[in-house]
Amino acid sequence: MIWDDYMAIPHFGVLLVRLLESRGADIGWLASASAVSEEELYSVVGGLMPTPDQLHGLARALGLRVADLCVMSGVPVLERDVPRETAAGSELARLIHIMVALPPDQRDRIHDLIMRELPQASYAADNSPPLRACDQRVGSFGEMLIIMLRDNRNLYSLDSVLWVLGALTHGTVALSHSDLRSIANGVMPLSPTLLTGFATVLGIPVRDLAAVVGGDLPGTGLGSDPLADEMAELLWTCRGLTVGQIGAVCETAEAMLVAVPADGSVDGWNRVFHHHGTWWGTPKESTSD
Repeated sequence: MIWDDYMAIPHFGVLLVRLLESRGADIGWLASASAVSEEELYSVVGGLMPTPDQLHGLARALGLRVADLCVMSGVPVLERDVPRETAAGSELARLIHIMVALPPDQRDRIHDLIMRELPQASYAADNSPPLRACDQRVGSFGEMLIIMLRDNRNLYSLDSVLWVLGALTHGTVALSHSDLRSIANGVMPLSPTLLTGFATVLGIPVRDLAAVVGGDLPGTGLGSDPLADEMAELLWTCRGLTVGQIGAVCETAEAMLVAVPADGSVDGWNRVFHHHGTWWGTPKESTSD
């Protein structure tokens, strides 16, 4: 398939060149790193739709997710890259809510539970519809980023998307449902602050994301945040778990919380949830490495 000139988002070849130029790389390097021939890459750069196999090679070379490259290129996400259960969004947001309050050693135990003790769900699950790619004919870069976050990270619920964006950017990106619609429709511009927020939650370097969408880099970004990076990776990992599995992980994580003293200060405690008159959480100094 050859891209049409009137599409709202430039074809994938344009986005690929932007990314390479931002990194100071070229087609020769990419061909060597991706095992995709220079001839094939130049065809993609010229407007030919990339194949799934080419996208897998490009993802390995660029350090990006295959599913994200699928959305960028308009290629349907393959079944093996589709999240297992679309109903898991609220449970994922709940897990992130607890995890950001836990100290490093307890977070490590939860990561171990996810990676080693819980088997990944079968990739033949019937209740996860194929993810949709961003329609470049009517889409926008904002819609592209929302699909990458909502669908590829298995949040699905816009409430979950809004909560995770706010939580992992420490409230710097505070949006409403109407804001998300405006971003998807291209009405609200992708400001440096928004780009940095999406990059944080997606686990994509903000310089890469700004290059792809043709946006400006923030003069002062959110800075390095290892905990946000860790949570972005957790979101991706949990795509392979069922709702029940994520719920079990949440219960284990919740059991690590302690009762906040009645005289516990706001500055001294992370308050996670309130139950029967008692706040449960962790001392704030325990959450840092």
